[in-house]
Amino acid sequence: MYTENFKRVFVTIAPGIKIPATRNPQKIDNVQLPIEVQPGMGSYGLVLNSTYVKENSGKGIRLFITNRFEANFTNKNDYRPGNALYTSLYFSKHIMSSIVKGDWTAILQFRNEVRMHDVIAGTKKESSGGVICFVVPQINHVIREKWNVSVMFDLPVYQYFNGIQLGAGYGITLSLSRTLSLQSA
Repeated sequence: MYTENFKRVFVTIAPGIKIPATRNPQKIDNVQLPIEVQPGMGSYGLVLNSTYVKENSGKGIRLFITNRFEANFTNKNDYRPGNALYTSLYFSKHIMSSIVKGDWTAILQFRNEVRMHDVIAGTKKESSGGVICFVVPQINHVIREKWNVSVMFDLPVYQYFNGIQLGAGYGITLSLSRTLSLQSA
């Protein structure tokens, strides 16, 4: 991790591994379900995450970029999910005004997902992989410095899929979280 407190710049890089919940494909009445409806792909993988944050505390503004690259390995059925790259650019502004009371933050996210073709027994699966781009406006409110309430709207603005696949639709997310402290008061 790199931190430059005076310039309010923070950079983090973190490698990891993906461990499947199960390596065994799900079956119903002794018939294996297609990979598209399996609860997971059953393959191990490698992950690399990076985050860049630039703050301007005086103006209540934060810019941050997150990246996640996933490299997947072949599962027991000789199926390898395509590698994927997820990139998000966030712009946040702390809202301070006499009209809006409390601790509010407005966030605008631009998210891009790029997935490569899946591979079955060494052959590229034509109807797999593609690119999706979203614009995601969000609003966050902090209550009593412990509770966070967030609402966000996923708006797909560009979609390209290889072959025939289901596209992404609009989405609304409501999130409630609480900050916990392990220190005694």
